[in-house]
Amino acid sequence: MVRRKNLALVSVSVGAVFALAGAFYLALSVAVGFAAEEADGPENASAAETLPTEVSTTQPLGTIDELSGSVASTLTKSATKIPWVELSVGDCVDLNASPADIRQVACGDINSRYKVTELASAGGHCPGDVDRAQPRTLPGGVDQTLCLDIDWTVGECLDMAGDAARHVDCAADVPGRVRVLEIRHDTTDVNVCTIGDRGVVYDERRYVVCVSTR
Repeated sequence: MVRRKNLALVSVSVGAVFALAGAFYLALSVAVGFAAEEADGPENASAAETLPTEVSTTQPLGTIDELSGSVASTLTKSATKIPWVELSVGDCVDLNASPADIRQVACGDINSRYKVTELASAGGHCPGDVDRAQPRTLPGGVDQTLCLDIDWTVGECLDMAGDAARHVDCAADVPGRVRVLEIRHDTTDVNVCTIGDRGVVYDERRYVVCVSTR
């Protein structure tokens, strides 16, 4: 009887030890897990804050017409604002009041106003009989003057009534219209115009433009 009682006591003691060990292990696991969550929390929050915002694919982006209109508007602005154009003698230009508005065009074109006859560098001057002298600044700050005559294109018609000559349809009924018939060089005599009824004389450079008002 005594031996059985002692065995029972030993069994109870061993069971108690295992129970205490299990409880300790459980408590330790909970503590470690809690600490891990505390350590991971700020990092996860930071990662969540840096995630890109999702954009809905159903968000309207505008119609094709609207988008193409925007592109066309941009292209138009780029095409019309030309702050610098490289020009050579013989080129024709459409020139407004500002030198930044110079556009190179084909000679005889409806928009052609003048032909470049000389390019005067800094300190230089255009001949005294040019129709227009237009100063401008080249890239790098170098000054240049465009020496310009009216675009007298033989066979074309010009309206001479306004502030600046402009090309017009020869069939149009324009009061100031003249037709360019020929250009005679090395002379200042208007009588060399054997055809036409008018002559425009450039005395310094010695040439005559023969025109007809009919």
